[in-house]
Amino acid sequence: ADAMLATRWREQAATIDLDGIDSEWKAFCDIYMQGARSIQDVIDRVDALIAQPDQQSNLLGIVYHFLEAPPAAQLMSSLLFATGSLTDVRAWAPYATSIARLGIVFCCCLTLRYITWRPTNVLDLQYLFYAPFGMVFVSHDRLHQQLWPATTTGAEFAWGADLKADLKRHVAARKAASEARESGQPWKSYAEAFTPETSLIARLHSKYLKPRTGETSGPTGDFELLPEDVKRN
Repeated sequence: ADAMLATRWREQAATIDLDGIDSEWKAFCDIYMQGARSIQDVIDRVDALIAQPDQQSNLLGIVYHFLEAPPAAQLMSSLLFATGSLTDVRAWAPYATSIARLGIVFCCCLTLRYITWRPTNVLDLQYLFYAPFGMVFVSHDRLHQQLWPATTTGAEFAWGADLKADLKRHVAARKAASEARESGQPWKSYAEAFTPETSLIARLHSKYLKPRTGETSGPTGDFELLPEDVKRN
């Protein structure tokens, strides 16, 4: 399976036309990215553009483009827009817009040479499409780090090397505590040595893995309070 997926990935990468992206988006950048000097500048200009009421029709077309929307979906949303029922694409289709936003930023940054000029970046970009559905996104990919501000999410980006280094510290501390316990020496929970101020893992745990308030049953509650059909199954 790994070999098959790797072969398919290489085949996809070989068909990506960076020159085509560059030529297609150059005119757009000439008009809307004047004065942009960084990736953040590009993101700010894109956000300002897609927020404008008179640009919603264009934004809808860009959403169609990046999502390869089927004709039926295009017809429905176009009719809604024409009748005034769809006035803000971002509110009407937030996830679709999040992908389009990333796509616009990526294509502009590629054209302006603010990100590395390599075909595999087009494939790596797709991992960021999942950003709205998580709490933490871990990556050691420079592109992901650069374009994280262009994602539409409340999740947090964690640099892969930082997480690995913290994991090693946790493993070492756990081993030391276990050895002390086995040898009869005084010991305490290794987790006490890691606080949100000193540990990436502890900070993320404290921020995102909070117990729900008012829970009376389920994973954090009492099994006996679950409905009978749930307990049977």
